[in-house]
Amino acid sequence: MILWKHSLVAVFGLACFSAWIPQDGSTPKIGVVRLRDCFDEARCRRARDISADLKAYEGTLEEAVEKGELTRAESRTKFFARYKEVKSAFYQELCSEIEGIARDKGLDLILKVDPPVNGDSSDSFDEQIKARTVLYHSASQDITKRVLARLEKRAWKKKDE
Repeated sequence: MILWKHSLVAVFGLACFSAWIPQDGSTPKIGVVRLRDCFDEARCRRARDISADLKAYEGTLEEAVEKGELTRAESRTKFFARYKEVKSAFYQELCSEIEGIARDKGLDLILKVDPPVNGDSSDSFDEQIKARTVLYHSASQDITKRVLARLEKRAWKKKDE
């Protein structure tokens, strides 16, 4: 039964992919990006800046709670609203940069690829395996370094503003 389900998924995936092939018959050019690296503060200055801004905002809210200007619940609500807004804006920036690089390189499709992280439990390992979307790619197809370089430029531009 399980083999049948996997076969059905594979056939469906091939049907979708073959329907996506460019009409001129050319082979699609595919790239990959490691999104986890783009959100990693150690690798991405823009992610560090966003984290620092959120920590500062959290401190401001904490002061307001201590002064009695906000309740703890109001503070959490305001923080998570800001968190969602800032992370969403960053994701849009990220997608914009990925699209620009794809266009520059003549790529037709960009897939997210993230290597599994060593987890403590077998459950997290199983979940990581299930979440994998790309099992193999050539290093030449990875545009992550270019994306990080463009985000770095954006971070410096935002600092200068």
